[in-house]
Amino acid sequence: MEAEEAKESLYPSLIPTEFEIRNGLITDIYFSRAEGVLSAENMDQRVVMEIYATSFPENYNFAAACGVYDALRILEGKPVNVRAVDEGEVFFTSSDIYEPIVQIEGKYRDFVEYESVLLGSLKKTSGISTRAARMRIAAGDKEIINFGLRSCHPSFSLVADYASYIGGVDGLSNIASAKRMGLKAKGTMPHALMQMYGDPVKAWEAFQRTYPEVPLSILGDTFYDPQTEAIMALEKFGKNLYSVRIDSPSSRRGDFKKIAKEVRHALDIRGGEHVKIVLSGGLDEYDINNLREVGDVFGIGTSIVEAPIIDYKQKIVWIEGERTLVEKVGGYGGKKHVYRKWTEGGPEDVVAVERFKTPDLKELKKLELAGYEPLLKSYIIDGKIVRDFEHPQKLRERVLKTLERLGGYRELERKVESPVLKKII
Repeated sequence: MEAEEAKESLYPSLIPTEFEIRNGLITDIYFSRAEGVLSAENMDQRVVMEIYATSFPENYNFAAACGVYDALRILEGKPVNVRAVDEGEVFFTSSDIYEPIVQIEGKYRDFVEYESVLLGSLKKTSGISTRAARMRIAAGDKEIINFGLRSCHPSFSLVADYASYIGGVDGLSNIASAKRMGLKAKGTMPHALMQMYGDPVKAWEAFQRTYPEVPLSILGDTFYDPQTEAIMALEKFGKNLYSVRIDSPSSRRGDFKKIAKEVRHALDIRGGEHVKIVLSGGLDEYDINNLREVGDVFGIGTSIVEAPIIDYKQKIVWIEGERTLVEKVGGYGGKKHVYRKWTEGGPEDVVAVERFKTPDLKELKKLELAGYEPLLKSYIIDGKIVRDFEHPQKLRERVLKTLERLGGYRELERKVESPVLKKII
């Protein structure tokens, strides 16, 4: 028994349980101590706390919120009201004002210990969904498959795949993730399969015999250069060859675009115009944009899992009592309302901030009459979730429609000013 206990202590589970998260055990100690101070001092005022981003990664014109549903699940059952943007919603920020994506109203002591897990649920996933959206824009109508499983801890893989999928990738290689999204997992074959046979053609034949129902997509750069292996595959399988994947160009010190063009040419002059070219190996959105003319499908992995985070903050902006408006250094006090109207040039957003003590909400009605719609929606009232969560496929469809309407904000480089307008009411 002692040996078993010692073994368990040496190899603890690194996957948090729902009990630990919902009971405030997954938190930074300073939040737990803050709750202790407020409890000891009997401070129990209602507050409004907002989660927002004051800046984006370099060259980003927009961000796509992800992790909102997880944040809502964490707060479910607590005596709070929560307004939030929809999962996957595109939002903006500027030096003048920000757009909160989650707004919590309630007694601070009731949710003080959740700040760490709320931000943790939002930062990385929003970074992944945003980068996936940028890759979707770069790829145009070409297919993108997420091969990122090997680039993250298994406990995070489902979350990363979900974020990339609602952000715009078409397929997932992870079997478990694809199943949860209602998809069929996509992928070709590993280099190790060809190594096991010592002959790429024999490996491809074995694959076709074993999985005749799967379109034959060969990995064409194991023993010879991609052009040679592509020709070998076409000569062997002809019309039954669906695609050729070229992987890891950096290890061959070549010009990936030139290599892909050579493969395309070699296939086409032999009657292989039907064969798709799949490109993978350390690609990001800029690579995809550069290779779009020579690639039909893009496999992306590390770059999407290691996407830069959307650096959210979580700050109190209103406290019940005389000192109602609260500003922290670098922040903006007052409860925010975010509205959007779509124009031919893209979105036009307004952030309305409630005045000190005497908010005049008639101004919000004027915005609605002018065609603006609220982005922050009531998701939790008195601890109960009151709005349905959408299926990942529906979320992805909505994100794709939004991306099509972004106009100049679709640029991969920062070339336009934020559409956010500050309006005090």
